[in-house]
Amino acid sequence: MNHDFRNRAVKTPNVKPIKLLGEGVFHQFHGGISTNAKNKEFWNTLDVFRNEYEAIHGKRSTGQNPPSLYFGKSPKAARKFLEENPY
Repeated sequence: MNHDFRNRAVKTPNVKPIKLLGEGVFHQFHGGISTNAKNKEFWNTLDVFRNEYEAIHGKRSTGQNPPSLYFGKSPKAARKFLEENPY
């Protein structure tokens, strides 16, 4: 649901994502279906997720990476990653 919600939000007219520099994303490793899967299992599971999305929405999922505004301070060592990864 999180990716779908984000993609819908950034497609909304006049919405520009803001990335907070110096903040992280928390993901709890819990040995779940995708975080604990072996390589082949992971790709098979990803296909299941994609097919489920298509069944619900009637189309394949497409990532949304619109230009973002950056807010905050970035350590000098991290700046090269911002320049190389525009999203």
